[in-house]
Amino acid sequence: MNLEEVEPMHKQREAGVAVLVMVLFTAIILIVVVSITSAMTLGSRRGAASETRAYQAALASESGQNAFTVRSRSVAQYGGGIPATCTGSTKVKALCGVNAWLTTVTGTQAPGSFTVESAGVATGGTVSLVAVDVDLDPTTNKLTSVDIEARGTTTAGQARVLQRYTAVKADLGFPNVPGAVTSYPSVQIQGGPTSTIAGTTATSADNTGLYDDLLTVSRAGSASALGTGSVTLNVNTTSQARASQVAVGSYIQLPLSDLAGTLSSTQTGTFKVTGNTGTTLAVTPVRMPTITGGAALPSGDLGLDYVMNGIVSYNSNVLTMNSKESFVVGDQVAVKVGVYTYTSAVSSTVTNPDGTQSVTVGTWTATTPTTVPATPSAPAFTSYTALDLEGRPVQKSTNAVVTAGSFTTGGQATATGDVKQGTAGAALVPSPLSDALFIKTFGMTPSQMKPLASVFTEAQFDGDVSGLTWVTGTAGDRDINMNNEKVQGTGILIVDGDLTINQTTAEVNSCGFKGIIYVRGNVDIRGNLQLCGAIVVEGSILSSDGLTVTGVDDDDSDFGGNGRKVSYDPEAIFDAVAAAGAYTFTRVPAGWRQR
Repeated sequence: MNLEEVEPMHKQREAGVAVLVMVLFTAIILIVVVSITSAMTLGSRRGAASETRAYQAALASESGQNAFTVRSRSVAQYGGGIPATCTGSTKVKALCGVNAWLTTVTGTQAPGSFTVESAGVATGGTVSLVAVDVDLDPTTNKLTSVDIEARGTTTAGQARVLQRYTAVKADLGFPNVPGAVTSYPSVQIQGGPTSTIAGTTATSADNTGLYDDLLTVSRAGSASALGTGSVTLNVNTTSQARASQVAVGSYIQLPLSDLAGTLSSTQTGTFKVTGNTGTTLAVTPVRMPTITGGAALPSGDLGLDYVMNGIVSYNSNVLTMNSKESFVVGDQVAVKVGVYTYTSAVSSTVTNPDGTQSVTVGTWTATTPTTVPATPSAPAFTSYTALDLEGRPVQKSTNAVVTAGSFTTGGQATATGDVKQGTAGAALVPSPLSDALFIKTFGMTPSQMKPLASVFTEAQFDGDVSGLTWVTGTAGDRDINMNNEKVQGTGILIVDGDLTINQTTAEVNSCGFKGIIYVRGNVDIRGNLQLCGAIVVEGSILSSDGLTVTGVDDDDSDFGGNGRKVSYDPEAIFDAVAAAGAYTFTRVPAGWRQR
């Protein structure tokens, strides 16, 4: 083999090696690319999975905030009670009280802890709600706002969402009390001439059928003529807790002005409430007086008068009313039309499916004030049209005593007003067994109502009542003695035992306490109680926790000694239920943020 032949073969071997190196290098590059791509793909998948888990947890937290306002009404309402275990400043105790409520189990779930059931959220997701801050009214120490943190947890992650809510403590409903004293056991009153129990008459001067200045409202803009359409009223923030009493379908009266905005000192208009958001009212004019140029609502703050029992319709001696007070057979009713006052007596009552009350009355008797000379004879009541009568207040009498037992008096003591006892009383005062009397009075069970109250033991209670106050006895000894504590203030006092009061005061005509005393056991009252409102006595024997009625004690409800005992007063009862109900929470716009 010569040199010329060797050289081409050498070049061929070099070319083969180069190709092999190229192939190997390319393979290495491909492997690196595939590895990087795989790592990036896996990282993206892991990132996407983490984002999905975070998203699912965030959804769980948001679902907790979305459900809070609904569950605060349907699962367990917050009444503002603060457990004895909550200590510290007023604000710290208030925050502790909210969290104690959120973790209180009602039924199968607590209001602040529940399973997430929303579509798209991982199975097993849960939410817990925690109050992290509160604001209080500096005067009343009631909640004005609360910051709620929703902590969502799924099988794959966690997230937190914070939301601020305004808090308004609403009124309780108006209690169903047929007399100044309502007692399942028999009632006896004895003592001197000032020892009295007093009902009301339908035509007394202070029984107008109105609650004056229940709310402060305003109409934005200048005065303008009122037509037949709806008018929106803004409810002053200081009145919003009481706005819950102004139900759709009820009637109000407002002061009017002329078109120049000059307020009339005597002219008022009657309106029907057609909408209520709590902060605004929608009202429609029902009856306007004649004002030169046209009646108008002036701008600025106006005092809203609430019609306690407003006529919806009248037909064939049947009055249908949107009413707060309870009407019973035998009550006298009065309706004023112009200068004439018409009175009649109730012969039957019925509560309609829409919540209105219908009463059948007898013949109407008309009277004309003696101060109005040369006034024509009063027209027949049946001659008035629906427009004449709609929204007018119905004044009513209220019994002095209603009892399923008997009523007796001794000495010079008196009961001013009608008395219903025995069979007649039993139709109005059900047995306390199964909480029938409690439910009829308040529309809820003791177990539902007690969480709304400020709860005290006998030793803790100093006699001051504000809002809903609950005084509890101890198991085996439910005798609650208030001889040393003058019961005073405004509100509802519930005593879950036997109540003894022996108090004296020189003030005979004042209201030492305004509202309702509800005694679950028996009662023995001596001296001048000065209760303006009503008292209800069950005569129950209670279980060790004070919530279950196990029997009935037939001991009389005794009122003795000198001094005024009870005077029925619907306005005092209206004041008693003010801000005594549950809080309502409203989401603050732009108050949401993720943490």
